Amino acid sequence: MTAIESKQREIKYTNFKMLFLLAFFLPYSFYNSKLDFSAMVSAAFTVIAVMLFLLIIANKKYSIKFLVISCILLIIGLVSYYQKHMSIFLLTLLSAVLIEEEDKKNAVRIFFLDKMISLFILLIFLATGAISNNVRVFYKAGMAVSRYCYGYGHPNQFAQVLCSLLMAIVYLTSSRRRHYLYIFQIASIILIYRITGSRAGFIVCAVLFIVSVLAYNQQLYEGLSNFISKIVWLFFGVILFFSIGLPYFFLRATGKWRTLLYSLNDVMSSRLSFSSAVMQNYDISLFGNAFDFTKLKTIYGDYAVDNSYINLLYRFGIIGIVLFVLLAANTIKVLAKKGDLILSVILMIFCIWAIVENILLNPSVNFCLPLLGIGLHSVFLHQKRNSIRFASPRYKEKRNLI
Repeated sequence: MTAIESKQREIKYTNFKMLFLLAFFLPYSFYNSKLDFSAMVSAAFTVIAVMLFLLIIANKKYSIKFLVISCILLIIGLVSYYQKHMSIFLLTLLSAVLIEEEDKKNAVRIFFLDKMISLFILLIFLATGAISNNVRVFYKAGMAVSRYCYGYGHPNQFAQVLCSLLMAIVYLTSSRRRHYLYIFQIASIILIYRITGSRAGFIVCAVLFIVSVLAYNQQLYEGLSNFISKIVWLFFGVILFFSIGLPYFFLRATGKWRTLLYSLNDVMSSRLSFSSAVMQNYDISLFGNAFDFTKLKTIYGDYAVDNSYINLLYRFGIIGIVLFVLLAANTIKVLAKKGDLILSVILMIFCIWAIVENILLNPSVNFCLPLLGIGLHSVFLHQKRNSIRFASPRYKEKRNLI
């Protein structure tokens, strides 16, 4: 094969992966909104994504190790889809096989364009009166708050979309940081909070802003990257403790611990009690089950579990949560080691945010979902590559000028 033919083949392969990413994000363009696609449309996109996956696999050379791991993930994904008729876990595992490090910016760009177009369409429907802009009254730390939903079921869902768009912008512009971008970031954070009242959204965006400012310094950039690569497994241990351990202890705590956990539950808008109720009324299985809130609604009335890890554990089982942690932890570690501090921090932010919002397996918010295979490719499927020197955005600018 000549160099030109090899280049053409690689371009064709990349184009197929971009089509796969489109099939990944498009069914969730209007997720949680009044324009959400039907189950039939989502199923059609799932079929297209699986066909593209098989087409790509059939037209590219892979090692035996790669094919074995791909087959294992495909089988787990298909079993999950057959049991629960939910495509997102299957699509996540397929993307882990296909999407590599060089595809990360294209994936974020596709997500950004998809969300901008879908938001524009949603706002047109709102402006013309085709859909109503409902006001939702909800409680935060015992206080009643009212906000417009802007076509979504809850103001928090609208906040999630806006915050994810801001994070995508921060990542896509991270190599050319300017003072006006920091001003834009601050203004966006304040505006999102004023419109939606989302405390979680305000905190995660503020954390990313602080990291993006610190990352402009070369020494801090390298130090933070090294630190993240070393503590990633401890990080997920803490995440699992707060997301699964605390609801478990909430059921059994006595004395001062019980008082403390109930106070924390009030601050978290009853998220601990909601999650612990799931543990009381449902069983954990290896592959999960068709988990819904029917039983909880019968017992408690209006009910929602915002803890993503509880949803992941009960919907997709022990296998599901173990696979997610392994993929996410390795990806964060690889990104940090290779100097992509901003994306590694964004993925960590999504993992923390998922404790209080159901966004972990939500592609309409979590644009890092199809990127979980970066660590898999680097650690297990490819030979070691030459190390890449840490470089902050400011350092890269100076080097390009030279």
